[in-house]
Amino acid sequence: RQQQITALQARVRDLQHALGKVTSGSSAASTSQSGDVLSQSTISIESAMAAAKGTATSADHRQVEKLQKLDKMKKQTAQEAQAELSALQSSKQQLQQRYEASRARCQTLTNQIQALKAQVERLQIKSERDDHILKSLSVTSPQRQHPALSLPQ
Repeated sequence: RQQQITALQARVRDLQHALGKVTSGSSAASTSQSGDVLSQSTISIESAMAAAKGTATSADHRQVEKLQKLDKMKKQTAQEAQAELSALQSSKQQLQQRYEASRARCQTLTNQIQALKAQVERLQIKSERDDHILKSLSVTSPQRQHPALSLPQ
């Protein structure tokens, strides 16, 4: 097809050159000759275009089929991408819910840890007070021992 186009372009250039030569002549005979050459060139151009059109039709038909095939592939790819996108969005939503649940659990556990630390601290303070009370009791009454600890003689 490209060869036909270049051949037609070369033919048009030749005809334009011939037309330029004919129009530069001033005689009437040369004008009638140029009309004959021009009509012959027009006929040959039309026949060449018709021949090119016949081959171009099958080539155009193949190109149209290729374009339709590409369009179909494009639509199919777009549908696949859309399906993948919706699947990924669903997966993202599920992961987001799991993340929020984990985050809430973590916050709950953190609050429980803080409460337990406060309770341990209170128990340590109570234990220290109890130890201090026991020590003061043992210092004030060394002769008084616990009846369970003394053995009868």
